[in-house]
This record gives sequence, C-alpha cells and structure tokens, in this order.
Amino acid sequence: MAKIGDFASAVAPIGPDTLGAEVFDRFQSEADTLVIAVVDAEGRPVGQIERNAFTLKMAAEFGRALYARRPASTFMDASPHMLDADADAEVLFQSMDAANMGALLNGFVVTSDGRYVGVGAGVHVLQAGSAIHKRRAETMSDLARELARAEQKALASSRAKSEFLAVMSHEIRTPLNGVLGVAALMERELTQQAMKPYVRTILDSGQSLLRLLTDALDMSRAEAGLMPFETAPVHLERVGSDLLALWSPRAQEKGLTLTVTYDIA
Repeated sequence: MAKIGDFASAVAPIGPDTLGAEVFDRFQSEADTLVIAVVDAEGRPVGQIERNAFTLKMAAEFGRALYARRPASTFMDASPHMLDADADAEVLFQSMDAANMGALLNGFVVTSDGRYVGVGAGVHVLQAGSAIHKRRAETMSDLARELARAEQKALASSRAKSEFLAVMSHEIRTPLNGVLGVAALMERELTQQAMKPYVRTILDSGQSLLRLLTDALDMSRAEAGLMPFETAPVHLERVGSDLLALWSPRAQEKGLTLTVTYDIA
C-alpha cells in the first residue's frame, strides 16, 4: 500500500519568528522547494508558506518592505492541509471537491503523531496518483492472470470429463449393443408369448440407456461449447415411456407401481 509519507519531501521547517527575508532566501536557494512548513518549538505544524504565493507578495510594489522584516506567523497560511504519513495515499483523491483539490495541489503538511515529517505539493500528488494507478494496474493484471488460469483449468476439466464420458460411452455401448442384439433375436424367435413382454422390457430399457448415454455426451459437448443448441419439440409420451421402461422393473422389485402422467394441453 502506497502511503502519503512515501511521497513527502523532508524540507527543513522554519519557526513562526523566521523573518520574511530568510524565507525568500530559502526559496531562492532551494529551487525544488515548493512549500515550507512552519512549526512550533515542539515540532508541531502551525502553518505553511507556498512558494508562488509568497514570491508574488515579495515581488509586488513595496512587497519586500512589507514582508522582509515580518515574522512568518504574519503571512503564513495558518490553516494548511495536514495529512498523516501512514495514511493510504488514496485519501489524496477521496472526497475532494475542486476547491479542496486545488488547495491540496498548492501544498500540504505531512505529520506523524502530530509532529512534522515533510511537505507535499502538486508534483507529489501526481506521483501518488501514478503509484496508485500502477498498483491498480498490477492488481488487475494479477486478476486477469488468475482468471486465465481458472479458465484454462475449467477447460481442462471439461475436456477430461468429455474424454471420460466418451470412453465410458464406448465401453458401455459395445456390450449393450450385444445385449440388445440378443434380445431382439429372442423376441423374434421366442415361442412363449408370456415371456415376450419381459424381452420387450429389455429392449426398451436398453434403448433408453443408449439415449441417456447420447444425452450425457451431448451435455458434455454443450458445456465445452462444442455443440450448438437448437429448439425442437419434445415428445412427452416418448419421454414418459422411456422412464417407465427404465424404472418400472426397479419399482416392481420394491412392490411399487410407477405411473407417469403428463398434460398435453
């Protein structure tokens, strides 16, 4: 987390009694100094002096005569923006209207436990904004990589499931086709009429199982995005017959009667 203190400049502060001439000389000799903090004897900020504003005062007519011998306490900004060094740098951009942001760009004082640490100005706000943007970009990049890995993992899982279903379908279809072939032969050749309904149940159940295998493969392909969907009528009577053929024998074993009803309206 980027902190405000990371962007503060440790510019030497001055006392309230420092004369304007000394402040002017500081700005003249320190080209990179944009703000000077004014602190009391305990190092607690009591004001700030911004380079441009003070330079304009000194450059005005009679400016040097007015301010050169005056103490800083008479011309400093006695209500500076003060920010905690350990605060997240994002507070620089939160809940700030145009007026407050403008004042912040002119300068602010950074403190720790109420004591002076450094100062900041527009350039430091820009640096903080750049750091925050970089951090967010890195976070989004990390999330994108995680999403890509999760997507690859999901695709691999889907492919593995599809391959498993394909293998299982083949392993089940082969013996099932053999059973259905024998059952079909029995139905044609069987002379005991009482046994034919049971053979028909074998055939119907086998066909239902084959359709279920096909549906499972279709669902797997659909989940993998390999199968287009299309709208088609559903034959409820056929679905009901398949359910009865598949589950009636199990119900009879339990002494239950399975019925399927549907509304065609």
